[in-house]
Amino acid sequence: MERTLPWKPLLCLLFLLSTGCDRAEKQKIAAQLQQDKEAISSVVKKSYRALCGPEFVTSTDSHDRLAEMQQVFTPALMEPVLKYWQESPKTCKRRFPSYSDPLATFVEGDKAQIGAFFGHQSYIDIPMELIREGDGKWKIAAIDFASLHEFEKNGRVTDEVQKKIDLLKKRSFKQHRDFPLLTRTAPERVSNSPLTSVEQTVTEPDSSWLDVLLTIGKYALYLVAIILILALVAVLWIGYGLVFAGHRLFKASCKDPSIQKIPAAERWAMAVGAPYAIAGNNHWARRVVNDDSVEAENDCKSEVESLADMWGVFDRDSLLEQLLALFVAGHRSVYAEQIKNDSEMPDAEYRAFAQQLAQNAKSSSEAKERLWQLQMVRKNRRKICDIDFCAWDMVRFVMLCNSGAQVGYITQREMVDFSMLAARRVQQHYRSWRELAGHFLLARWYWKATDKRHLITHILFKKAITSLLKEQGSPWRTLPWDTPLPEGTETAFAWACGVSTADVVEVQPDTPDKAIYEAN
Repeated sequence: MERTLPWKPLLCLLFLLSTGCDRAEKQKIAAQLQQDKEAISSVVKKSYRALCGPEFVTSTDSHDRLAEMQQVFTPALMEPVLKYWQESPKTCKRRFPSYSDPLATFVEGDKAQIGAFFGHQSYIDIPMELIREGDGKWKIAAIDFASLHEFEKNGRVTDEVQKKIDLLKKRSFKQHRDFPLLTRTAPERVSNSPLTSVEQTVTEPDSSWLDVLLTIGKYALYLVAIILILALVAVLWIGYGLVFAGHRLFKASCKDPSIQKIPAAERWAMAVGAPYAIAGNNHWARRVVNDDSVEAENDCKSEVESLADMWGVFDRDSLLEQLLALFVAGHRSVYAEQIKNDSEMPDAEYRAFAQQLAQNAKSSSEAKERLWQLQMVRKNRRKICDIDFCAWDMVRFVMLCNSGAQVGYITQREMVDFSMLAARRVQQHYRSWRELAGHFLLARWYWKATDKRHLITHILFKKAITSLLKEQGSPWRTLPWDTPLPEGTETAFAWACGVSTADVVEVQPDTPDKAIYEAN
């Protein structure tokens, strides 16, 4: 029985811990905001007393007034505030706001925007700005004196100022919603009297035990995150090893001097199927059995399952049946005719056919693929109309011979002899390993480009072919294209398949006019 990690409980734990830590952080921010708002409220009340309090009305108390003002106003604001007070000190109580509006107080770092209201006109707010200085104390940095004069003159503020206050209230409400205290009464204006402060009752719960739990949860979250990251790295490392294990085996074979003992013609024939050998983690030139019996059994089992799932090959007979079909017809007999018909199709017929495929593509992946192929041919994308599908069929033919030998369906001698048939055919169709690679990749692209799974494996095949073309000691670099290949293996293949030799004699096709090798 396959074991899997308990992902759901782990994810639930991760969510709960992250929620708890997030709540703790929000509580800290909320507590700091509440502390700042209380300090700001105190500063506004002090500013009112500094300007309008009866104990500072006479000129003999001007020094005390300045000292009080310096505690609540920034130096830059002192001159305009004094000028404002000197205009009419006796009516200051009616002209200067005395309370900060808790519903219009927005704190952001060391800056704050507030609306300050009057004791006798509590529904009118005047914009103010405050800053927190280096000593941590808040001071008023800006006052909308124009709004004060407007209120004194008309008993109201301008629409522009009112819109500014409304926006400020929205920001204040959002901040209060995002960072609420656990226990707190909603801020209210409780009195219109200038001698009564705005009361805000804040009950701080005894949360020492909660803080301990949240701290433990935070570090537990860090530990879980580290474990998950390490697990992910391990999975990626193992996955990389599994996906690119064939490249390591191929590089080792390029440095293996014993490979040179194999006749050049046999190496040439097996090199035709090397892209699949590298991608499938098989030796490209011979049957290799793992020294570990358990690993060898697992490798064989995996190869058997792959042949059964992807090719319908379950034994020797079904393997030979597939090999014969590839050698005689393959995809080239179907796709060559399909591309010819699509490219020569009249425009009216093309539009009708494409419309029909588009309708069917909504519920059929085959129709979607066929529509894509039709469109690529009509545009001659990547010069698809010049493709020779022989490379596609013969590379797969050699791959099946290799895989069949790995699981014991055919002998190693049969693997080489049968592969020689495909090798002679591709040698006659193409003029270089690079040209063979170009036609193979282009055919594979045309075959399943709309399937995302095959798109991913296409990258692996491109990497395998790049290694074959560039790796020192690679058969595609060490074996000349015109290496002599022996004839006469048709008889053995025909006898094994139970057909006459005439049925497997290769037909001499026309050689393509030019090579196709693009970054497919």
